[in-house]
Amino acid sequence: KIKIDVEKSTTASVHDWFTSIELIPLETKEHSVFQRCSKILPGYHHRYYVQDGRQQAIFVFDSLGNFLFNTSSLKGKQSEQYLGMTDFDLSRDAENLILLDPHSARFQIYDKDGQFIKSVPFLRSLLPLSKFKVLFDDLYLFYICDRKKEQKSIQIFSASKNKIIKSKYSIPPKAFNMVDMSQYPFYEYNDDVYFTHFFPNNDIYRINTENLDIEKALEYDFGKYTFTINFLPDDMTSKEYSRFDFTNRDRFAFMSYKGENKYMYLSFIYFGDQKFISMYDKRDGAYRLNSNEFNEGMYIFPPKLMDDEYMYVVVEPINVKYVIAEELLDAKSKAVLSRLKEDDNPVIVKYKFNYSRK
Repeated sequence: KIKIDVEKSTTASVHDWFTSIELIPLETKEHSVFQRCSKILPGYHHRYYVQDGRQQAIFVFDSLGNFLFNTSSLKGKQSEQYLGMTDFDLSRDAENLILLDPHSARFQIYDKDGQFIKSVPFLRSLLPLSKFKVLFDDLYLFYICDRKKEQKSIQIFSASKNKIIKSKYSIPPKAFNMVDMSQYPFYEYNDDVYFTHFFPNNDIYRINTENLDIEKALEYDFGKYTFTINFLPDDMTSKEYSRFDFTNRDRFAFMSYKGENKYMYLSFIYFGDQKFISMYDKRDGAYRLNSNEFNEGMYIFPPKLMDDEYMYVVVEPINVKYVIAEELLDAKSKAVLSRLKEDDNPVIVKYKFNYSRK
């Protein structure tokens, strides 16, 4: 359990958190323009795979941001194509691209360059599906959020057996109308898969990839400001439920992001009229809670992903200047900044963590 006192936050210099900031512009050309980054994953040879939920396509860039291809040409009614896509993942070796096509109740699997490999059907009774994670080539983890069915929210599906082999955790009915606080429910760390619910909560769960045990791994505790679903009244309207986090931030702390790497747990928190960023050090149990407005005047969006060295944030060009400190940019990134246009593709902002503490 991580205990955080939201009444004892401080401001900090960006230098206290990061040693450098790097800008990777995602190339803007005829077939590379995407509308919104719903999700981003690193893949084969440090490629970036970007999901555009509106276009239902994956855009692939190399490590420098050069455009390689997109999956728009793979959309269609042929057996090697997909009708629609709500999520994607990469195989455990990060070489194959796996698309979730709920319209056809199947996964479409392609190699790293978009060449079709195979289809993997799943049970239509699981629909509607929106998010999944690959555990192994045969096993898929589903996060199911459908208030019309009495299902467990976490389901492990075996493709070879064509059935659910394990399930756990139901979503409380009162949570269905609440706003989604997490961008994506899953992340990987130390060969295991972790998830957190979309609705406001303070928990992280672990799926052990060796024995498929599902258990609570971590809980955040904000003392008297800790929110649980039990605090929700039973007689509110759908609109009131959807705005509960916004109208009650003076009563509760709400988490908008939870993640971890080898050295720390990272979280983004709303409380009162402020936004905070928190780092809990795994090495000695120390934590720092800072305002998400640094002394230099910049702030940070919750990351799309993080590893042991970096936090990756995808930012529209018009907002880049607000989320960086130019003194942390190298000459190459400064040149990128000077060339950015408002109608360019978004930019990947890489923040390199500073693990030293004064």
